[in-house]
Amino acid sequence: MEYDASSAQSILEYSKKLPGHSLDELIDFTELAENLKNKGNLGTLVEEYFFKIHPGNEQAPDFKKAGVELKTTGVIRKSNGSYKAKERLVLSMIDYLGLVNESWEDNSLMKKMQTNADTFLHLRP
Repeated sequence: MEYDASSAQSILEYSKKLPGHSLDELIDFTELAENLKNKGNLGTLVEEYFFKIHPGNEQAPDFKKAGVELKTTGVIRKSNGSYKAKERLVLSMIDYLGLVNESWEDNSLMKKMQTNADTFLHLRP
């Protein structure tokens, strides 16, 4: 691995390879074509093929040892030159049965979002 998955600083430094590049410059898409289970969404591409992690659907942060949650969303350029999110960014799924037993200060979302790495990718037509 080209970064230390237990270090938030190392993850940040590695992520600095993304700006100014397209995903096809940074990801081996031949590997992607062979993975028939891949859903093909943007977050999966960045997690599995750039960072080489497989976090799944757990309540824990994506980089467990570093306590870093990775969020990826696409942005598109509007006609006036500004950017907008292509779709909403989901922070966490709500466990409605478990929510009643959580306090605000110690809830599962707060634990997951202690350190957040947001990745915005410009989607071009």
